[in-house]
This record gives sequence, structure tokens and C-alpha cells, in this order.
Amino acid sequence: IGSVYSMYIEYTLSLNAEDMKTGWRADRKISGGGATIDMGYHIIDLLTYIFGLPDKLYAQLNYNSVGKGYTIDDTMKALMTFDNHINANIVVTKIFNQKNEKIRIFGDKGSVYVNGRTVVLFDSEKNEIESYTYNSKDHEMDQQLEFFVSNYNDKKMTNIKNNKLLSDQEKDMLIIDAIYKSGEEERV
Repeated sequence: IGSVYSMYIEYTLSLNAEDMKTGWRADRKISGGGATIDMGYHIIDLLTYIFGLPDKLYAQLNYNSVGKGYTIDDTMKALMTFDNHINANIVVTKIFNQKNEKIRIFGDKGSVYVNGRTVVLFDSEKNEIESYTYNSKDHEMDQQLEFFVSNYNDKKMTNIKNNKLLSDQEKDMLIIDAIYKSGEEERV
């Protein structure tokens, strides 16, 4: 798709008020936060893996889906800029009417559209070049568990300075913290 200049990423869940008030997602001590860390983390991890840390970040958080006194963000909207020219618009929410995962990536020679398990590549004239639908997530979970188990006792995996995986996680958490700080500055 050539040089990437813009991305739009949307990830939604369909939790009801009861889901929001009970369980691990309702307890900040267990969850660590709301939609930003619960759902946004996966998106941020992908972005930092590809582009590194953003140059600029602005975020808005919503805490209003289940009434007053709720302290966990249910929706996060963020705008990030990478390499001073690549814009990433991110929306994650736990309160939409359906579970949804969409990614749109725009380049100067085409675009990529990901909708759930389907990936479609378009040329610059908006013609579909190819499309692929993945059927199952089972193999992904198996690979993650296998990686964890095989590396659990590896001493190198516990040393953050020598481990790219852990240093990448550190970058992700810097962005999560920046989102919460930006959101708190806007919160009334």
C-alpha cells in the first residue's frame, strides 16, 4: 500500500450495565483500568511494534455508561501521530451494541481493511486486489500458550534489559499511562 499515512482502528464489546459493575472488569485493582488497558492495549501493542512510540497523543475517556461513581473508563478515543506524519485514530468501547474489530490502514498506493477475521487489500483506485478470511483463533491461543510455557523458566525471559518482548511491553505501558493522563486532563 506504499507509505502509510493514516489508520483508523475500532474495537468494541457489548457489555451491559451489570457486566460493567461486576467481575474483574469492574475492579480497578484486578483490571488495572478500563477500556484503555483492557482493549486498547492490544491495539497499542501492534502500533508500537510497527511504528515505535508516538510523537503526539491526545485522548478522551468516558466513565458514564453505568452512572455516577463509576471509576473505570468504558470508552477511550485517542489520536496519535507517528513519525510526525502518520495519524492513528483509535476508538475502543465496552458498551457498543455488538463486538466489533475494524482496522483501516491508508497508504499512498492503496489500503488495507480488516473486519474481524477478514483482511482485504485495495489498490489506489479502490479496487479489491485480494481478500482472506481466517477461520479460527484456536491456533493463535495454542501458539501463545506454547510460547509462554516454553519460556517460563528461561532466565533470559525475566531480564527486561535483555528482552525485547518485555521492553516492548514497557513502551505500551508508557502510552497507556499517557492516554490516562491526557484523558484525566480533559475530565470534568
